[in-house]
Parts: sequence; C-alpha cells; structure tokens
Amino acid sequence: MTVALPPHVAAADEPIPAPSEHPLRNEPDMRAVTPLEVMLAKLAHVADDVAFVQQFRSFVSEIGLTVMAHFARDGEVRLNVGGPVDRQVRHRHRWMHFLVERLDAVESRRALLLRQLVDERISWDERPVDPRATTLAIRSFLSHGGRLLIDPEGRLREDANVAAWLGAPVEPTATIGAARRAYFDMRNRHNAAQHIRRAVRLLGYRTDNGWLVLEQAGRTLDARWSRAMAEYRRLRADSDSMPLGHADEDAAVDAYCAAMDRLLIAVPAPDLVAVASKMELAGERGDGGVEAAYATAIAADVRRLIGRAEFVVVESRSGAAA
Repeated sequence: MTVALPPHVAAADEPIPAPSEHPLRNEPDMRAVTPLEVMLAKLAHVADDVAFVQQFRSFVSEIGLTVMAHFARDGEVRLNVGGPVDRQVRHRHRWMHFLVERLDAVESRRALLLRQLVDERISWDERPVDPRATTLAIRSFLSHGGRLLIDPEGRLREDANVAAWLGAPVEPTATIGAARRAYFDMRNRHNAAQHIRRAVRLLGYRTDNGWLVLEQAGRTLDARWSRAMAEYRRLRADSDSMPLGHADEDAAVDAYCAAMDRLLIAVPAPDLVAVASKMELAGERGDGGVEAAYATAIAADVRRLIGRAEFVVVESRSGAAA
C-alpha cells in the first residue's frame, strides 16, 4: 500500500526544476546532491545513534536545510526545519521527509539530535524568562569558574574557563557541565539576555580595554588587588629606604606614586576592606583631600559591592520562596 505524501513534498516522478537564477542565492542544486536512495541506504547501515545523527546532519546540510531545537512556551522541545523557499523547495522537502522518517525509526535518535542542538545553542526558545531561575543559573555558572562578559560593542559573551575544567576530576567536571548546561538553558530563553546583561553591568568590573567582566566574587579581583597592593608596597618600601639626596630618589617616588594611582583607579576593590584601604591611600595621596579621579573610582567600587550584596539577598529570598 502506497502512503500518501504531504502536499508540500514532491512525488518520486516529479521533475526537479532548475534552481533560481539570482546572484545572491547559493543554495545547493537538488539535481546535483547525493540521490535520496543513496542517502537512505547509507543511513540504513549505521547502527550507532551518534554516528547516525552525525550522518543525518551532514545530509541535511547537503540539501541546503537546517535543523533547530524549538522550545515552545509550555517547555516542549520540537525539531524545526528551515531552508530556502525556491523552485526546488518541494524536492528539498522530499529528501527531508524521508530522512526524518529514518531518524524517527529509532526513538532515541531524535532525542539525541535535540540534545546536541541545545548544547550547541542551535535553538529557538519561546519559554518565558524566570528571573529567579536565571539568577540561580548565573551564580552556579560563576561559582564553577565561568565568567560573563560584555564586549566594547555591548555583546554578551561567556568564558567557560575550559583550562580549569580540563584539570578537574571526573565528578567535579560533571558538576561543572551541569552548571554550564543550566546556564545556557536560561541564556537561550526569550529576553533572558537582558536580565544577564543587567547583572553584568550592575556587578561586573571594567577592564582596561573596555570589557565588562562578572565572575565569582574574589576569584580574580582578590588576585588583581593583591598583586597591585604588593607592587605598591614594594616600590614604597624601596623609596622609603632610600637615603635623602640619593640620585634615584625622585624616580623611586614617581614609581610608587604611579603604582598607588593604578591601585586606586585601575584595580577594582574586591571587598569593603579594600575600599577602606583605598580611602586611606587616596587621603594620603591628596594630602588630606581626595582627588576627583580617586573619589569616582571608590564610589564605583562601593556601588558595585552594594549591587553584589543586593544580588545575593534577592537570590536568597528567591531560594526561600522556592
């Protein structure tokens, strides 16, 4: 018994027309791709799910189509197919119809394909944003070595700290992977990036090259502060130990003053103890007063630390509500 094909799928005896003649279109010509029967025969000899999905995706790409995971508002994950609408669209759909039929012959294959697409962020997500869950996912991602960044053009980026992952034992690596997947699950939701950008702008620090960086409290800021403070103290000790009238006296003073300026302006304070140290150094540097540049930097530190505290409070309250 012959099963009727959907109306948008070409029949076996339907001629394949020539492709559209347009200088901006470069879709593959269906007359030149691997014949459908050959594709299906190759897939029939692939027993392993991973190898099958890899070959399936290769064939889909060859015929000029794409697959994407689609999260509906109710959370259901569906497989979406996209591609050009041209003279050969019915034939692309014919190839795809039978490729998907082979994919679904084994239930686990579609699930594997969807997991791959989600992990690779080839997805479209219509689920509503959950601010509480997004906040928790951000904190977990950061606590496992991740960083959130906004580049000078305002684009949100992630740094998964791969070097730390590669050196982790098996169990922590699995935990890190779970935290990463949970973060990107939230990241891909509709308008979630806006919530994440707000957290980076509120809690992050700005680098010398214009990036905003948010990471776990103390992971890098403590190290930066400690290095800058140690350098200042070393240069200050060198200057203080130098005899009056020494030929290098002025150069030594200039060196420790430059180190002090960097500590006050360019290095974010990791905590309130560091803020207090900045205030003391700023008063000393300004002979009792505080220059505008120092005051601006210290105020930015205070605002950032207040924002971090509020972020923790909001997360704690959300967790209690759960």
